[in-house]
This record gives sequence, C-alpha cells and structure tokens, in this order.
Amino acid sequence: MKRYLYKYKCRMYIVIACLFALLSACASTNIFSNFSSGELKNSLPLFDKDKIEETHSVSIPQFFNDNNNWTSLTQEILSSAKLSIIPYEKTANAVKAGKKDLHLLSPEERADHLTALARSLHADAVLNGLILNKDSHNELVLQLLSSKDSRVIWWQSVDFSVKHGAVVQNDQKTLLIKMLSPVLQYIGQKEKPLVSPFKQQPKIDALPKIGEQPVVPKTEPQPKIDIKPKPKKELEKDLESPVPDDDFSPM
Repeated sequence: MKRYLYKYKCRMYIVIACLFALLSACASTNIFSNFSSGELKNSLPLFDKDKIEETHSVSIPQFFNDNNNWTSLTQEILSSAKLSIIPYEKTANAVKAGKKDLHLLSPEERADHLTALARSLHADAVLNGLILNKDSHNELVLQLLSSKDSRVIWWQSVDFSVKHGAVVQNDQKTLLIKMLSPVLQYIGQKEKPLVSPFKQQPKIDALPKIGEQPVVPKTEPQPKIDIKPKPKKELEKDLESPVPDDDFSPM
C-alpha cells in the first residue's frame, strides 16, 4: 500500500511539473494575450534611404485615434536612436497654435499640416501616426514625412486586434520595434551635405619654400623674324639726301 501511494505521489508531481511548464510556454508565446497582430504590409519600407540617414530631428504629434499610448511608446523607442526628438509639449503647443483639429483633417490634409508644423519646429521630419478602425480589427499606419518637401520617405502599416481589456504595453513595444527597425537602423547615420553660398575660388599655387628656386612658368618660343640689312650703296644714298626745309622750325 505504501509503495502504491509513493508511485501515485510521483506521478502527481510529474503531472504538476508538466502543467507548469506548459503554462510558462503559453505565457511566453502570448497565447493568452488579448493582443494580436498580422504581418507587415509594406515589404519595401524604405523609400529614400539617403533622406532617412540625413534625418537628425523628428517631431511626433499625437497619433490619430490613439487610445492606447501608441504616441508615447513610439517616442520612447525612437529616443534610443541617434536622433533628436522634439519635446512633446513643444509639438502640442505648436499644434494648438495652428488652430486646426488634427482629428478632423483628412489623411492628405493632415500630412500637409504636419510637415508645415515640423518646419516651424525646425525638425527634419515628422512622424504621422494613424490608428484606423476596421470591422473586425484595427490598422496602425506610420509615415515619416520630410519637412522640406512633404514627401513620404518611409511608411509601414500592420493590422492588429484587441480581444478584451487593455492592451499590454510590452505587446505594443514589440510590434513598434518590428515596424520601426529599418528607421532605427539608418536614421541619423550621416550628416547633411553642406551647400556653400560662395563660389569656388581659383586655385592659388603654393609659394616656394625657403632655399627652393621659384618655378618660372614656361613660355612658348616666339617665331624668329629675319631682318636683312640694306646694301651699302642704298645706305650712303640715304645719308647724302638733303633734309626738306619744312622739317626745320624757325628760331
């Protein structure tokens, strides 16, 4: 009887250990998470790699229809890159000064307004975030717009859904890092090309050092001109010829 109880306890311990391992695995793979996302939609997320590398400052206004702190989490992730983030309070004040409600603007109007906002803040680019509500899921859209010409230099989007309750921020961060990975890799990696307002000066040859002979520029040889002397008789005739009176001035 004791031997049977001993075997029963051993089996129970094994079953409990297996259940614990299974629950841990489910938790690590987010099987019980209320948040799920699909594959990234844009397979070629980089439109202008050079522009992204030359971007050193970004403004991040409040995302459209943001109810789960997507804006602040994105700002936190981008702060880890070689990048200067315009303070959110400064961006929010600039939005208020613009006297336009971003939630009432169409996607095209919002992009134009945000690039003008970035120029006023002296930012190289602005991140336009949109959370679009669909029938059975939501879509997160991120666009990086150049403040110089309002051109989209990067964008990415993904579908996600929330089953119930609040979204876990770790799930949001994982998705955002996956979406922003190309930007984090290249942004701010090189300086902007400087355009000098002055014309290029002509090159001046260096002066010779002490003890060195100055370099005399070579000149092309001039053609020789042969001058034949007059014969002796013609020369004597010129000397004996009288000088006209008109050449003498009166005293």
